Amino acid sequence: MIKLNRHQGHWLLLAAVVARFAERAERVRERILLALPAPADDGGYRLAQALQFLPQKVVAPHALLLAAHPHWAVRSLSAILWAGHTEAPVQLGSLLARDPDVRVRRILATEVAKRTDLRSSAVAMLLAADPRHSVRRLLTDFGASR
Repeated sequence: MIKLNRHQGHWLLLAAVVARFAERAERVRERILLALPAPADDGGYRLAQALQFLPQKVVAPHALLLAAHPHWAVRSLSAILWAGHTEAPVQLGSLLARDPDVRVRRILATEVAKRTDLRSSAVAMLLAADPRHSVRRLLTDFGASR
């Protein structure tokens, strides 16, 4: 496991921002994935932020790995990737719909409400029964604006 020092998250974020070519984006992604086991403090947020700057096709195949991270921001990114990646298994969406952190479920609800495919509908049914009103409300707010 790589120990994430105080500034490494910032450097990885900068590297992700300037990664213009697929090969460089893949190298940056690998460095970020190696740093992911870092403690779930601010480092998790910075790493999730860095991954968002990389092309989705470079990061999306790792949505399951991201869903298992202890930091909510990394799991939220997994929810965004799951919703936008049609080949991702519905089980991953179901797992994220039951995430203990409401912020992850809110992100998932926002993304699911934008889609009409069958697997998103299955996850939307789980989110519609969420104990938090804010999660249920996101489904109806975005669903009504379509």
